[in-house]
Amino acid sequence: MVTSFGKDVGQKPGNAASFTAVKDASKQKFIALLMLLLLVAGPAYGLLAYSKNKFVRSEISQAEQAREMILRNNYIAPSYHYLPNIDKPAMVFWLVIPAFKTLGETPFASRIQSLVAALATLTLLAFALRGAFGWKSALLGTIVLATASRFIEFTSLCMVDMLLTCFDLGMLASLYASTVDEKRRGMWFNIAGVFSGLAVMTKGPVGLVLPGGCFAVYLLLTRQVKVLWDKRLWMAFACFLAVASPWYIAVAATMKGPEFVLQWLWLHNIERFFGQTYAYTHPPTYMVESFFLGFAPWSLLIPFTAVSSLKKWRSQENPAESRVELLMWLWVVMTIAFFTVSKGKMNYYDLPCFTAAAGLVGVHLSRWIENKSKISTIFAWGLGVALLIAGGVACYILPHITGSAVQNWILAPLAVFIPAAIVFYSLCRGNTYKAYAFSGLAILLAVFAFSAQALPAIGRQIPALGYLYRVRYDNHDYKLAMHSDFAITVDWVDHGVFITGRIPDLLTQQKDVIAFLEQKERAYLLIPQDRFAELPASVREQCKILDSRPYISDKLGLQFILKRHGDLCGPTPLLLVTNDPSVK
Repeated sequence: MVTSFGKDVGQKPGNAASFTAVKDASKQKFIALLMLLLLVAGPAYGLLAYSKNKFVRSEISQAEQAREMILRNNYIAPSYHYLPNIDKPAMVFWLVIPAFKTLGETPFASRIQSLVAALATLTLLAFALRGAFGWKSALLGTIVLATASRFIEFTSLCMVDMLLTCFDLGMLASLYASTVDEKRRGMWFNIAGVFSGLAVMTKGPVGLVLPGGCFAVYLLLTRQVKVLWDKRLWMAFACFLAVASPWYIAVAATMKGPEFVLQWLWLHNIERFFGQTYAYTHPPTYMVESFFLGFAPWSLLIPFTAVSSLKKWRSQENPAESRVELLMWLWVVMTIAFFTVSKGKMNYYDLPCFTAAAGLVGVHLSRWIENKSKISTIFAWGLGVALLIAGGVACYILPHITGSAVQNWILAPLAVFIPAAIVFYSLCRGNTYKAYAFSGLAILLAVFAFSAQALPAIGRQIPALGYLYRVRYDNHDYKLAMHSDFAITVDWVDHGVFITGRIPDLLTQQKDVIAFLEQKERAYLLIPQDRFAELPASVREQCKILDSRPYISDKLGLQFILKRHGDLCGPTPLLLVTNDPSVK
């Protein structure tokens, strides 16, 4: 029986009792190792979400709409910058609001829903894969998903995409189960109906159309279309409506009527897909490139997985498994193709199909390891080497960010060097399963270490956040403004609204800056020092500089960090200026 991850000992069971004992032992080992993975992944994702003190991507929009729902005591009709707005359905806001009320209106509180959804997705994927392919494939597939670069990123963002990933996975897994478990098909249909309703409540019609279309194509290719004529499907449709329709009805009644909701459905769905309003000038291969970048490092195995899956299907070695793989491949290919055709797309729209891609890689990786294929061995060695390189880069970059004292930056290099050594040792001993397990561990530990040491240091180089919180606690009436040289590069106006509750003025012309500072009402201005120095001396003398600190003057990302060799702040300080000399 299996007594350690990737190490088989003992004899095959000779009777039903011993087979049951082996099965129970495997189940216990699977659950124990899955819990261990979640216990490592959870703190890594959680600390990442906590340590990023600034919103990135478009998460500020979701957080702000949740904040305004609380402010207006209206939990049906969203608003953005205090104007009626439907950008997303209300699901994400309803999940963020309790966290805001419990923990305060902070970036971390807004991201808890994504963290929980990520861990739920890993758990759901692990059990779904175990039922179809066995516990080793399930654990490998779950490790792959847990350590894919974009999956890690979205575990710590206040966005709807991790929720959608979880609900889409639940929907597709339930629909597949309905095809192989006819006795309980009604139950699986109903579960799928609930998940599809939650998906539509998360991101609109795409939550039903894309996975539903994928499953329909699967039924067509496997000649199971008769499943759709099952009368029990009507109850599933009722479950879908019970979950998805109440908010749409309520928001239509609360806002400007049904036409407002229909306008949203058209603008953010049909127009986004076919029209020019959200059209981007991306190359035709954009979504394919995005998938391979976001699924790194495991995307290198995708071509080999496709070839292996095709060979398995052609040989009819295991038709049941090939059917599951067909559904998974359809989910990957149709998701990428769907957004490739769409004129409005972002590089993270393919996140829901990462679950299928991870499952496919895990299944074939387990197969290659069992067959002692060179693919699994070479890639494991490559992961070990990549970890060493990453550790070396961390040793070079992190001292510039955190300070040169060793204790300020050493965690991240150690987090990859030590597991990398175990990876090499395991490979030398022929235990490839353990090598992959520790490769995944190294990635998660590196995320934890980076979040513990580097992100707080980076946060200290973003003085605008401190400036905004300082202004927030001024009990007087005041005006707030930002100079465009500072505010446009990053979404600082949105941060100003979220933190202070006021919509800042965005100033570009010198005459507008002068007029803002010369008003009688108390005013605060965030402005680069060089722009402040250009103002007439008479204006500058009437102002008080409350704070001056170097700041990161561009969008922060890995490419920017590497380009600047860790020296992130520009030469020009950012000032917090007021026109009221009495301010302390």
